[in-house]
Amino acid sequence: MGRALQGHPNPPANWAPEVAAWALDAQSNAEMSGHWRMAQVLAESAGAWGTVDKDELRRRLARVEAARTNAAEQGKKTLRLLPVVSTGPRTAAEYTSRGNARRAQGDITGAIQDQTRAIEIDPNFAGAYSNRGNARYSQGDITGAIQDCTRAIELDPNFAMAYTNRGNARQVQGDITGAIQDQTRAIELDPNFAAAYYNRGNARYSQGDIAGTIEDYTRATQLDPNLAVAYSNRGLARVAQGDLDGAIDDYDRALEIDRGFWPAWANRGIALAQLARREEAARSFERALAVCPAGARAQVEASRRESLGE
Repeated sequence: MGRALQGHPNPPANWAPEVAAWALDAQSNAEMSGHWRMAQVLAESAGAWGTVDKDELRRRLARVEAARTNAAEQGKKTLRLLPVVSTGPRTAAEYTSRGNARRAQGDITGAIQDQTRAIEIDPNFAGAYSNRGNARYSQGDITGAIQDCTRAIELDPNFAMAYTNRGNARQVQGDITGAIQDQTRAIELDPNFAAAYYNRGNARYSQGDIAGTIEDYTRATQLDPNLAVAYSNRGLARVAQGDLDGAIDDYDRALEIDRGFWPAWANRGIALAQLARREEAARSFERALAVCPAGARAQVEASRRESLGE
């Protein structure tokens, strides 16, 4: 409509009042509807017919601009004031993601609930079964953990994480052979899976295979140089081999990575005491007692007294 009006810069005089009146009515409607640019064009078009007082035209244009600016500011305020509404998870992937976050926060019950909901939405979601198995393991439900991990493997036979999770549960259950088999399968599926090497090292240590234990912990640290617990556990294996100096080196490396890793401080104190380095051992135990949780203090103190002969 704007272009059509502009196409008749010099219309017949008898058209002018009627068209100008129409343009002003349309301009008012556009203004009330919030169509600011259209209202501006119509006001200018009405003025082009030469029948609108210039002051009235200026007033209309100013009013349109003020209304447009005010609406824009109100829109910004509305956007700022509107609360963020969270509808919560809807898909299986969203539930399993939140379940993992809840487990990391220590909310094991909530984690299991979310993984269960993910499974209800998608009964073939192998990841949700594996994650729920992991949460059940944390809860102490070892049988449930094995069942969930087994179901994940049935759904996805190449799921390395499900094998390593089931292997951990089998080890707690006392099935060391089954645990090693699961960790080995996880490694076959993912040769760069540091956690699987570490977990198999734990199982081999329980089996008395010290050489195999050290081999697995070493591979785990090669794949993940910041895996402090692997260095610390390799130190334990080296103590079993009689290599106290090598053990202390491993404890030191673990503590370079994590100064708050209290088991490494305590085990280092034990090894130092066995080497008759009593003062160093005492300082290591002091550090262990300073950083260990309250529930571990009695254990560390007992080791300190025994090692230092108190």
